[in-house]
Amino acid sequence: LTLSTSGDDVSVRLGVPAKIRTDSGGEASLYRAGGAIYANGAGAFDLKVSGGGLPEASVNARSYRLTPDGLVASGQVKVAGSFAPVQDATFEEAGDLRLANGALDFTASACAPITAAHVELGENDLDKVAAELCPVKGAPLFSMQNGAWRLRGEVVKAAAALPALEARASEASALVDLRGKGAAMSGRVGIAGARIDDLAAETRFRPVRGSGEVRAVNGGWTGDLSVSDLAGRKLGQADLRHGADGRGTLAFDTGMLVFEEGGLQPVNISPMAAIVASPATGRARFDGHIGWGPDTSSSGGTLTVERMDFVSP
Repeated sequence: LTLSTSGDDVSVRLGVPAKIRTDSGGEASLYRAGGAIYANGAGAFDLKVSGGGLPEASVNARSYRLTPDGLVASGQVKVAGSFAPVQDATFEEAGDLRLANGALDFTASACAPITAAHVELGENDLDKVAAELCPVKGAPLFSMQNGAWRLRGEVVKAAAALPALEARASEASALVDLRGKGAAMSGRVGIAGARIDDLAAETRFRPVRGSGEVRAVNGGWTGDLSVSDLAGRKLGQADLRHGADGRGTLAFDTGMLVFEEGGLQPVNISPMAAIVASPATGRARFDGHIGWGPDTSSSGGTLTVERMDFVSP
């Protein structure tokens, strides 16, 4: 390295990247191309991390300055790798980082693309996850202090396959406010809307839209979701309960559905109802559930037809 001083001026340049290597084969490389890494309390740097089981990460700190209680920096970060329970993920974001009195705040400057090949959630894994994570005005995207963290933002253009349900969610958007310390996590995900398509070999239901709120509590999740068809007609309410032990249920109740000419028809809900030829008139209700655990799954329900008038073969 080269150290230059003149009066009160001090600057440091690296002749070669400074490297830290771990016993497991990981390496962190700190460098600065074409300038001082430090000059009078400010500077810029690039950092790369790879190998040894570490995620592939790079940080481009375009500028930073030291403050009386910490550091302020602007730049871009890219991360790729697996972090249990997320496998083969990528994340890229630009913004401002502030470190003061042991607290870290990262304020994003734009929406960040996120992808993951797989997310391990017990019986409810996610595959082929893609989304954009956007900052909420006036709040850091990520904060950490004394081992506690908080993530606040808006997820848009989200999509994922749900293998356990043989379904796919897409066109999803949600407000996220989650916090945690150690293994404990709490908070809420307010789902403004999501499209759900059936991927089963024999189509069970037409595409629907869902909205509602999911809450993280005591190591598990609870949620209340409203479901409608693509025309905006409400089809029912879903109640989610997923515990820290990996066991959970999704209960669904349509309430009393009214079928009428020019309105909702059974075939609008499921192609399996094609034998009930349109136009059909009447009233019906379905109340069912899906249950899961570490080694088991179950489902069941009751269809109650109060009255149904139709013509069919």
